[in-house]
Amino acid sequence: MIARLFGVPTVLKLVSQKLLLLAVGLMLFAPTAANAAIVWDGENGTSWWFDPVNWNINSNANNVLPPGSASATDIQINNGYGINAEGVVYDPTNDPNFANVGSFTFPSGYGAQTFDNLYISRATTSSNLLTVKGDMNFVDGIVVGRSSGVDGVATTGRINQVSGNFLIPLDEFDLAGPDTSQAGIGNGIYDYRGGVFDIGSVGGPGMRMSHGSGTINGTTAQPTGASGVARFIVHNPSTGGYARAFNVAIASFAGIANTTDGGTTNRDPDGINRGVGIFEFHYENGQTRPFQVPFNLSINNGLTSATGGTRSSRLELVLNEAACVGAACVPNDIGLFDVDFGGVFGGLILGTGDLNGNGSEVDDRVFSSADGTTHYREGDMVSAVFGSTQYNWTISYTGDISWIDADNSVVDTILGAGNGKDVVLIGHSSVSAGTPGDFDDDGDVDGRDFLAWQRGNSPAPFSSGDLSTWQTAYNGGALAGIGAVPEPTSLVLLCLAVVPFMGRRRA
Repeated sequence: MIARLFGVPTVLKLVSQKLLLLAVGLMLFAPTAANAAIVWDGENGTSWWFDPVNWNINSNANNVLPPGSASATDIQINNGYGINAEGVVYDPTNDPNFANVGSFTFPSGYGAQTFDNLYISRATTSSNLLTVKGDMNFVDGIVVGRSSGVDGVATTGRINQVSGNFLIPLDEFDLAGPDTSQAGIGNGIYDYRGGVFDIGSVGGPGMRMSHGSGTINGTTAQPTGASGVARFIVHNPSTGGYARAFNVAIASFAGIANTTDGGTTNRDPDGINRGVGIFEFHYENGQTRPFQVPFNLSINNGLTSATGGTRSSRLELVLNEAACVGAACVPNDIGLFDVDFGGVFGGLILGTGDLNGNGSEVDDRVFSSADGTTHYREGDMVSAVFGSTQYNWTISYTGDISWIDADNSVVDTILGAGNGKDVVLIGHSSVSAGTPGDFDDDGDVDGRDFLAWQRGNSPAPFSSGDLSTWQTAYNGGALAGIGAVPEPTSLVLLCLAVVPFMGRRRA
């Protein structure tokens, strides 16, 4: 059955992953030797990856392109390649300097286009962008958006993957991560637009979003703390490929236990500027591209009592096209995360944090909205707007995603609650996104719209937010003072307040 859904090559690959994971388990987490860093220079205004003028000869006496030195080297892109254009461009097919690397000797054990560590925006207040259009293979982990080096100041590192294979087989990928010897905040963005994104194909930590460090800086006697905001953007291009990470930990760092951090600045996650992880899925070409997680998905959300830190795991749905056709149509079902992808490792949805204040830190493994104000529990409504229509889905953390071709992200079926371990959105309804409070879409806001809300025919059925919208819009805000979440008695009074106006429309 698994072979039919996922294809024989994928199943064999996943089985080999399990065997290799057992064989190299100790090696995966062993510390690696620190390597000298080659810092991106950017002379002559060129940002081609393979142009030798872009590598700082002061830190690399041989003046060769990484990894063309006698030993492995760290790579840092730090010098302010902004995040609005293409920044530094890795494109072996079109880079006019790619032929130059033919004479360079790669370090022992490294193949062509295989690199060691990569850091983007490390110990700098500049923001930097790397655009990937070819194969990049990393022996060690990378950090996108590392600490700025200035306390209280954030820097942003970003990678846009347009095509190619972006691979880290054994080590971690930190999206927004700390520098153990630097203060400041690091924000990280990864924008997947095509190709293959594969972290931990034979196991390992996988992807950590908004990680942190509890180590103490010997100079300031202060911990580096939690990193900033991590955002992973998943597009669904018409081309093949997939996005996959062995483990995914969102807002992974809980803070530093029983520590005031030695100074006046609290560096524990606060769920606002530190310790925030956002997954942004784009609906296009008739579907989203579900993120494949062979092992565990950790959704960390809320307060950790042992540290006093608060984390935030968020979900954002962006519609690049209509989610269904016709008036009041039911939007297509959407796949978000295939947890325990392939069914080999027994993966689960995990996570800690007290989101609802009930004292338990293991029952809030759910996402919040993009702004962190609304929490999406099993069966709750998730909405997004395209054009003049708002589309609504119910979210499930016990759904199931099956595949026709997993290696090219071709989805077969999506099932709702009670069918598996996957995070899915099941189509519910669509309504006009016109006048706020006009739930019956007749061009005005009146008592009939309250009745529509009462029957569940508003954008977020039965929600206090929709009721508040109606109250504010109705008769110039005449009912705005009535409680937003009415008790039964208040609801009766509200109905009585509406009755006198039912026969007339607002002037």
